[in-house]
Amino acid sequence: MRYLHVCAVVLALIAAGCSSAPKAPRKDAPRAEWEAVLKEGDSASRELAVRKLAQLDTDFTWDLVEDAAYNEDPFARLAAAEVLQGWEETDEAISLLDVLRSDDFFLVRWQAINSLAVTDSVRAVEPLAKAAREDPNPVLRGEAARALGSLGRQEAIPHLVELLRDGEASVVLSAAESLAALTDEPVVPNYQAWKSYLAGDTEPLRTIAEEHVRIQEENKQLAQKEGRGVLAAIGQGVKRLFTRQPKTRLPEREPAEDESDKGESSL
Repeated sequence: MRYLHVCAVVLALIAAGCSSAPKAPRKDAPRAEWEAVLKEGDSASRELAVRKLAQLDTDFTWDLVEDAAYNEDPFARLAAAEVLQGWEETDEAISLLDVLRSDDFFLVRWQAINSLAVTDSVRAVEPLAKAAREDPNPVLRGEAARALGSLGRQEAIPHLVELLRDGEASVVLSAAESLAALTDEPVVPNYQAWKSYLAGDTEPLRTIAEEHVRIQEENKQLAQKEGRGVLAAIGQGVKRLFTRQPKTRLPEREPAEDESDKGESSL
């Protein structure tokens, strides 16, 4: 049976190598060959074709990369989301990335968010804000919130403030950290304090930040004190364990007075 299993694996590998699906063409191949790969190739060939297309300077490069963003193969769409981050036609690329950030495939959405973060364009703010608000996965909402901070655009601040109302604590913390990075204010995950900030009042932010610092310092001192107490108790226990205590001898019991002696003495 083991021999048959090995033979089956070998035959499967040979079949994969002899597959009739078209492979990624040469860089100087005509448009028809690229289209054939994107339509009929396997996942690896489609992904490789998209990456190679991004390096070409032809009149059909953009059209085929755009088609890849709508390809049925998620790995072709993933490759499109990756290559679009360096596209010269930034506005067109951002429009496609906006489509991909709502893709059904988790990795495609993740790549679209990260590609939007490095475009350095104010037009990327709105797609990232949508991803941070609407993505069903809290990990990706938090990723989009961090991307809004790394984008370095002040236009992202109102969006980040609204993200402080997210029900996921990790998303709220990511939004607060991005707000701090964009405003040079302390990390304060408090919606009302940042609403006051938008209205021009920074006092609530400073008050909450100072209170956080005070509580952290108190907790630190308490932990140090308790730690010293625990270490002292452990030290005393070890000392008692390894220190021989002298045996305490019980006092000798005096013999009981004989009743007969009592009677004689009384006479």
